[in-house]
Amino acid sequence: MAQPPDLILDMDTENKNYWVEEYGIKKETEFCNACNVLGVPLKINPNKTFDKYAPDLLYGNMLADLKYSGTPFYTSKCPQWTVSFNHKDYVQYIENYPNIGIFLWVNYPDSYAYNVRVNRIHGIYYINFAKLADLITGGIFPSHEYKKRVNDNMGNAKSSYLIYLKHPEIKTLYESLEVT
Repeated sequence: MAQPPDLILDMDTENKNYWVEEYGIKKETEFCNACNVLGVPLKINPNKTFDKYAPDLLYGNMLADLKYSGTPFYTSKCPQWTVSFNHKDYVQYIENYPNIGIFLWVNYPDSYAYNVRVNRIHGIYYINFAKLADLITGGIFPSHEYKKRVNDNMGNAKSSYLIYLKHPEIKTLYESLEVT
């Protein structure tokens, strides 16, 4: 089964600069274009031109961030509907952007790994961070510690929360699932 170009199997997952500066910028632009076609008024946050870590988007007049997932979290309870959300982002939003909007963009290939089958899905989901923070602190979304990052000194998150996209508080803006 052929893998789509987004599934980067040989890329260093710990290379934060690549993911933030190259891949992230490309995905933010693609996302805004796709959302505008769907009637969701998004644009790149102008502050990104001088601060690569500024929130990614403006959703109307509100700040928003994009979390893109192109590879399923195969070891989660429900890989078809799970994305990761970095603990570092959680802390940054609590301190600096408690009312930011969070867009979750999923583009999983039709794939099989770790004895788990995931069907191709393309979806766009939304939740306000304050609501997400309540769910995280309430223990609804479990934490996952990254084994590769125990001794990381490149600024990568050492843990993430596993977000279940079908939770009733998460709005589905677009979803296309191909069951094989």
